[in-house]
Amino acid sequence: MRYATNAYCICGNAIDHQVCGRQRRYCSDACRKAAQRYRENAEKSVQEASARQEIRKRCHGLPVGVHQKLEEIERFYGVWAAYEASELLAFVLSSTSTKGCTCGIASQSVTSDRSRKGR
Repeated sequence: MRYATNAYCICGNAIDHQVCGRQRRYCSDACRKAAQRYRENAEKSVQEASARQEIRKRCHGLPVGVHQKLEEIERFYGVWAAYEASELLAFVLSSTSTKGCTCGIASQSVTSDRSRKGR
């Protein structure tokens, strides 16, 4: 017995109902791949949004210059580079507050990229 269903592909084409076997979701492989890319991009944007939120949480209570530098890193290199930089910053701050910095990073003066270009 054939059931009449109004199934449509993501492109808008009607999909015929099959009598036996697995029901088709897409009219072609191109539509199937497009749907997969859409799902992956949606997951990626959710992960990036949560990373941005985590960066904002870590920046709370820090000087404005640090926050601006992380935003600059995010603009030029992407959200994941800014996330890693904020993780490194949190690690350094936690190690200096508990044991004192043994690597010498905290004692070095921080210069901006603009002043380094002249060297």
